[in-house]
Amino acid sequence: MKVAIIGLEKRLEKDKPLVEEAKKTFKKFEYIPIEKIRFEILDENSIVFDGKKLDEFDFIFPIPTFNYLEFFYMVLRNLSDIQSTISASQLLLIYNKTYLKKILEKNGIKTCKLIALSSKDFYKEVLKEFRLPIIISSFSKKFIVNDRITLKNVLSLFKPNEFAYIERAVSSKNLIFGFFVDNEDFWYKKINGKRKKVEVNENLREIGFKIKKVLKLRYYFLIYDLKNECVKRISVSPDFSILSKIFKKEPIKKLVLSIKNDLESGRWVRLNLIKRIKRRFI
Repeated sequence: MKVAIIGLEKRLEKDKPLVEEAKKTFKKFEYIPIEKIRFEILDENSIVFDGKKLDEFDFIFPIPTFNYLEFFYMVLRNLSDIQSTISASQLLLIYNKTYLKKILEKNGIKTCKLIALSSKDFYKEVLKEFRLPIIISSFSKKFIVNDRITLKNVLSLFKPNEFAYIERAVSSKNLIFGFFVDNEDFWYKKINGKRKKVEVNENLREIGFKIKKVLKLRYYFLIYDLKNECVKRISVSPDFSILSKIFKKEPIKKLVLSIKNDLESGRWVRLNLIKRIKRRFI
């Protein structure tokens, strides 16, 4: 079984516990920085890293980042016949905050207030919708805005029709963080400046697992606003080094084991056989 984690060189320290566990578990394993992948259009649209074709791997584990979102999407679309922790359509859904909000709320899951701007002329609307401080972010920019003068200055940095999200800034003491993999969940909070694992009520666990079911995710990371009782953020690119330290590598081991069990199942063997037959005849 050939397994690849596709990440980003800049966040290798965050992914290190996951990479180390994968190396121990899979005989054929590769860590592939997204920046070093090449698309060879003339060679049957191959995706190549260090002379190796990615479609020869049996399983890929992308750890997508905001700045490289389109590149990760292209890789997943072109490798759609290979098993992966997340599909191209799931990736777009998670990073499209507006659409994600609609999907979750349609399924009875409350999300934190969020508005999307498409120009810099939203000064009055922002003040009407939010109390400062707020967070303004786009694909390439992120700002914490504490006063009206800063708000005007930040909005002036966005070009006409440039897309941006605005959300309420929340104190870390009001946030709780959850990691879900298969049927297990792990929670922590920042207490007196330190991250500590905590127990949560059944209602919060139900919300977390409902999100996982609605989005059909193998795993994900949740940031929940306890004060306003709403989902603040969903991610498939958590800091694995933090999770490893807090929970003594347990979530990392569960995630890698989940992949290993899937690859050793009869279902995977059948899918892999079909995939190889298709490659031979297409």
